Amino acid sequence: KPNQIPSITLCPHCKQLGSQMMEKMIIGQAEEMNPMHRSTMEDCCVHRAPEFFKKSGSKRSWNFLGVYDGHGGRDQVDFLEDALVENVRQELFAEDDAPVLERIERAFLLTDIQSYQEGLMTSGATVICCLIECSTVQVKSTDSSTDKDHMFTIYTANCGDARAVIC
Repeated sequence: KPNQIPSITLCPHCKQLGSQMMEKMIIGQAEEMNPMHRSTMEDCCVHRAPEFFKKSGSKRSWNFLGVYDGHGGRDQVDFLEDALVENVRQELFAEDDAPVLERIERAFLLTDIQSYQEGLMTSGATVICCLIECSTVQVKSTDSSTDKDHMFTIYTANCGDARAVIC
């Protein structure tokens, strides 16, 4: 089941940066194929910036981060590289009242069904992903004027023994 990490309270400096933080996210990755024991790399890392999730009129901005740990070949990881994040995007734009966590779960189930339909039966993968939401909210200032503020929420989901450490 997906998890929701409580919304982050930002310091005054970070509040001034607002959604610019989503645009300037620093992401790093490292891979070690271990050529003594593996002939191919079966893992991949995926990032989709807010532009991938753009929808006119939306007050939300999204970042997606995923790590896919392949087993028994690259077929499943190659499929997941585009399919999972696309299914997450479609679920986020679905016109129903489902909460974000349910939408992520539906995206995982749909991706599993699609991989079965594609005949991907000889390889597999564990998955960890984080979906970071930045919402614009109206807040009252101490002088009774209205300002815009930004609230960040991190959603995580995994399949298999993959886990995320958020620092």
